[in-house]
Amino acid sequence: MTAHRPLLFALVAAALVACAGGPERVDPSADPAHAWAVAVRARVAAARDQPSFTLRYNPAACDCPPFEVRLDGIWHRVLFAGAGPEDAAMQALDAAVRDARARRVNATWQIQGSLDDSLTTCARGTLVVALSPSAFGAPPPPGPN
Repeated sequence: MTAHRPLLFALVAAALVACAGGPERVDPSADPAHAWAVAVRARVAAARDQPSFTLRYNPAACDCPPFEVRLDGIWHRVLFAGAGPEDAAMQALDAAVRDARARRVNATWQIQGSLDDSLTTCARGTLVVALSPSAFGAPPPPGPN
């Protein structure tokens, strides 16, 4: 049995060295959260030139913005950047939400503005898209040329 002892020590030493290697490299693209952020950024980029965006009021039970914007068929939480309560677009949106809630209907609205490239998070890491509103409602159709 002593003849096999050096071989056994060599195998154990090799296993210990292999397990004690440097820090493991993790591919960030393998992380589902990273993949979701990439997909959301792609939707934002694809929607950048839209004349208006569809919104809905959908309050969350957590600390997230109550509005969502529809991008490529998917609803995303949205934060209104650069618009306060005195902004005309925000006042019109608030009035439309109050009216829909009083009538107990689910409604969507159009808002003009521009999407921001940055994403933030709320609550449990939910991604939030930023939209700078410029006007409530869809833009008027282009006139005849």
